[in-house]
This record gives sequence, C-alpha cells and structure tokens, in this order.
Amino acid sequence: MTEESSLIVIAEVAAALAGFSGIAAAFGRRQERPWTEVERARLSNLLNHSGIALFAALVPLVLALDGGFTPEHWRISSLFWAAFASIGIGLGVRSGWASWAANSPGRRFAFLLQLGGFILLLVLQLWNAISVQKGWPYLLGLVGNLGYAFIHFMGLVNPSADRSEG
Repeated sequence: MTEESSLIVIAEVAAALAGFSGIAAAFGRRQERPWTEVERARLSNLLNHSGIALFAALVPLVLALDGGFTPEHWRISSLFWAAFASIGIGLGVRSGWASWAANSPGRRFAFLLQLGGFILLLVLQLWNAISVQKGWPYLLGLVGNLGYAFIHFMGLVNPSADRSEG
C-alpha cells in the first residue's frame, strides 16, 4: 500500500467514524434520556480524534501535489499534527481536571492512560519532524487517532458501564 493510498484510507475511516456518532446515539437510545457527562465527553473525543485524523490525512496529500512525498512534506505534516494534538491535549487536560474529583478511580486511570498515549503520539510526531521525516511515524499517529476515536465510539454504542456514572 502506498503512502497516498494509506492516507486516503485513514481519511475515509475518520470520516466514517465521525459519521457513526449518529448511529451511536440511536443504539444508545439517547433520544429517550439526556446524555450523561461521560457520554458527552466520549462524543467530543470521538469527533476530535476523527477530525484530527481526517484533516491531518489530507495535509500530506495536498503537500504531495507538487511532486510527491518528500522528507520536508513529512516534517511539515508532523508539525501540523503536533499543533492540533497540542490543542486537543490542552482541552482534554482542562476538561479532565475540571471533573477529576467527581470521577471514579477507574475513570481517572482511563483519563491518564489516554492522555499518556496521546502525549507519546505527540512526541513521536515531534521526533519525526525533527529527525526522521518519514511517512510511517506520521501514519502511526493517525492510526492512533483512529484507535482513540474507535474506543470512544464503542463506549457510545455500548454505554452499559457508564449508566452508574455521570
């Protein structure tokens, strides 16, 4: 699979995951009851991670229009991803700390685990921008975004564990 086709597949999957938020709402029967705080956070995370993966998959495709994928394109793309991820991490930390005391120990651990994983992906992108400048670290970051989006999608489709929370 070429880098171009990998990016196109990631963009398609990201758009599909974002679109499936309506399906998650239908399966969760959220029209019959208000959304919990946990469900709202999951929907927000689903859309954030899907959006980052979608738009970040398009950046190198646009850059490659003038002559293919070069190390400079991967450097620029990784910096672009890192900028969006930094904003996402900042917003996530702000909302996570705001509800820290109200969350169960399990939710706190899940928050820290997700935050740590996302920070590792951010470090990977910065490493790619500074020294590696190849496609595979960038694609790995996008796959990480899709993974996080899918986890939140599954939490929305199967919310049984959250009924007692939030």
